[in-house]
Amino acid sequence: MKLIYSKISLLFFIAEVYGYSTGAPEPGCITLEPGHGNPPRDNQENPYHLQVKELGTRLEIILKGSGWLIVETFRGFIIQVRQNSDDAIIGSFDINSSSSAQYGACSLPQNTVTHLSSDDKTSVSVIWNSPRNFHGQVYVTASVVQDYNNYWVDFRSDIIDIKKTTEPEPEPEPEQETEPEPEPETDERAKLESKIKPKHVIYDGCFETKGCFGYPALCEVTEDCQVVASWRQVTTTTTTTTNSLKKCVVRDF
Repeated sequence: MKLIYSKISLLFFIAEVYGYSTGAPEPGCITLEPGHGNPPRDNQENPYHLQVKELGTRLEIILKGSGWLIVETFRGFIIQVRQNSDDAIIGSFDINSSSSAQYGACSLPQNTVTHLSSDDKTSVSVIWNSPRNFHGQVYVTASVVQDYNNYWVDFRSDIIDIKKTTEPEPEPEPEQETEPEPEPETDERAKLESKIKPKHVIYDGCFETKGCFGYPALCEVTEDCQVVASWRQVTTTTTTTTNSLKKCVVRDF
């Protein structure tokens, strides 16, 4: 009888030491206590700490042990984010598939994370999401179980301001480009074209079939002479044509 009683006592002791190996008990959602029966350790002597990085309306939360070459391990934990005004649990968590965390069975889905097993851990990382359109102050709180006799309850991060982000307005669709309509001819353009004088026939054949001389110099090339004369040799007779701005005089020599 003594041997059987000793075995039963040993099994009870082992179960008691590891406590809730698959997560914190439901009453711990409010008190954050593991329910081991022993009083928690003083948070002034806590070898664990919270690292919080703001990512807009999200928070990256890392719970880890202190130390460099040898890091303090822990077996159990519970993490929440609460409003600073009334300590109400708020928001939701995201856990990646390789994490040693799971969602706790608290008031709302995914508003608490706790340990998946009682294996030793050096750190755990989770992402917290703010409720939509929430604006206010929050803090991260955690409890950590090192072993049955050593655990720390409700140690907190600094106060964090969560600012509401407005959704960007949708960009307007680009307007379809239309080909510009051809500009109608204006009266001014018609008047300008009417002032352009046609080339005088006296310039035809200058320096090719006949000689030309005009005033001012080189006006025979630009065809804008004030006075111009041309000549052509026809058998024994030379024909000379003279033109001015007002009239054209043709003379035969």
